[in-house]
Amino acid sequence: MGVTDLCWIEQEFGDIRFKDIRLVKRFKHILKKFMQQAQSNISSSFENWSSIKACYRFFSNTKVKSFTILKEHVISTIDNRIRDESGKILVIHDTTYIDYKNRVKNDSLDRVFRAQKGKDGSLGLILHNSLALNESGIPLGLLNQKFVRRETINHPERGMLTKQYVHTKPIQEKESYRWIEAIKDINNLNIVDKEIVHIADREADIYELYKYCDEQNVKFLIRAKENRAINKEKRREKPKYKLFDYFRSLPGMSTINIKFPINKDVKYREATLSISFTEFTLPPPPNRTYNKDGKELANLKLWGIIAIEQNPPEGEEAINWLLITNIKVNAAGEAIEKIHWYTQRWNIEIFHKVLKSGCSIEAAQLRDRERLIKYITTKSIIAWRIFWLSRKFNNDQNASCSQILTSLEQKLLLKRFNKTADPPKELPAKEAIKLIAKLGGYIGRNCDPTPGIISLWRGWTRLMNMVNDYKMLAGIEDIETCG
Repeated sequence: MGVTDLCWIEQEFGDIRFKDIRLVKRFKHILKKFMQQAQSNISSSFENWSSIKACYRFFSNTKVKSFTILKEHVISTIDNRIRDESGKILVIHDTTYIDYKNRVKNDSLDRVFRAQKGKDGSLGLILHNSLALNESGIPLGLLNQKFVRRETINHPERGMLTKQYVHTKPIQEKESYRWIEAIKDINNLNIVDKEIVHIADREADIYELYKYCDEQNVKFLIRAKENRAINKEKRREKPKYKLFDYFRSLPGMSTINIKFPINKDVKYREATLSISFTEFTLPPPPNRTYNKDGKELANLKLWGIIAIEQNPPEGEEAINWLLITNIKVNAAGEAIEKIHWYTQRWNIEIFHKVLKSGCSIEAAQLRDRERLIKYITTKSIIAWRIFWLSRKFNNDQNASCSQILTSLEQKLLLKRFNKTADPPKELPAKEAIKLIAKLGGYIGRNCDPTPGIISLWRGWTRLMNMVNDYKMLAGIEDIETCG
């Protein structure tokens, strides 16, 4: 095993324990192979049938739990990276749907997409991730991961799903409870020496989530979805103000220029936003009842920030964000800070892209739900590692290449692009990232932006193939010691 491979795996999972010590060694070997062949499925990641079979047996072994794998990563995320941060920690929450539409009927999987006419909905898994970032957008690791079961709440008499009947159920019985449960689990980690802010998109616009955070003094920043009644003294009184209408009526208080990603040929676009902010009171929704939701249905004191793009480019939809937070916003600078935090939310979309496309989890040949969950949990660590490499060393001018590549990997990478010149003794990590991305199709002109995640994971796979081919031809065996 390469020195750098083993070092990061030992740092991340040095204390992991399964009931059989042989499983620990097998797990670390699987991680190494998955990191080298991130885009490959199991059969393409190993050289022979015995190794392929051993990997399948690992994920089918009942002694291996996805909880154990994730727990060690969470501990390493807190102890090795979050503890070293001086600023706030942004925890981004989002749900992604993993599609196994071509699988044979499997009762252990969920219906994750709507059925089309004459066809059943696609089978798959619902995955909810909570990714920790620093304020610069460097991914520090996962703090929570949940695979959500999709339970149909049928009306007891009609035998079918009805919107009205769903509203009679407490939040704990609804699929949307995953947003609150994830925040609860992270709050129970007791990361007391760091200021954590939970950030989510419109699907997390839930009164019970705001209520829990208010009771537990947990900070959040969530984009509003519902045009709720606000500033009511009594829950049943006729509303005077609606959330969106109220904030759109506010005069502009400041402007901000932002750059954010878009899913088009141009990866980013800039926008100038007009910002307004004020405090408001959020009452509980009128369909909440004492029997179903408890007696403590309080009016919540919150702050809102609205950001509106006045002159969007032709053909582009204008930005219109209304962000809700329980952090005081008394000045324009504080509102601008929250806008910058929210622009970091797109990082979890990139993480899910790496996981699904870069790590090809939807191409997995495993069929059983529990085996898929263990496999996806393992691949999630690889997806984070690739994402971390792309961000960490693009921003660090002084980082050494030895932090990510062995001496052999550096030599082969330099030889690929400097066939005649003598290679330098030590390559800066930022330059190494650029060369790896060039292997994946990045051009690297002076006018080009920093390498994207797609070119990086493709280049990384190609570099690992080059290293393996060289070792095979030169008769070099993997080194099984670290540093």
